[in-house]
Amino acid sequence: MIIKNKNGFKQGYNSITDMDGKDQDIMMDFGILKLSNSSTYSEESQKEKAILLLYGEVELEWDGKRQVIQRGSYIDDNPWMLNVLKIPV
Repeated sequence: MIIKNKNGFKQGYNSITDMDGKDQDIMMDFGILKLSNSSTYSEESQKEKAILLLYGEVELEWDGKRQVIQRGSYIDDNPWMLNVLKIPV
């Protein structure tokens, strides 16, 4: 699969697939989250999350935990991945 956007990705979340929309058969949401320096993003959905850093440095916070991760290149550096399972209460 090749994902291209001739205009580049906008700041914030850029949806690629949406399981509640036309991509129901894929059964997952997938997108690109683009952040600038010192910006924040918060997600309160009860869906399971998998976050893969392509490049840059971010501070992740989840369930009272915190981790700073960095990656210079998605080609040359090993990946960091955070997978958070949300269980409805």
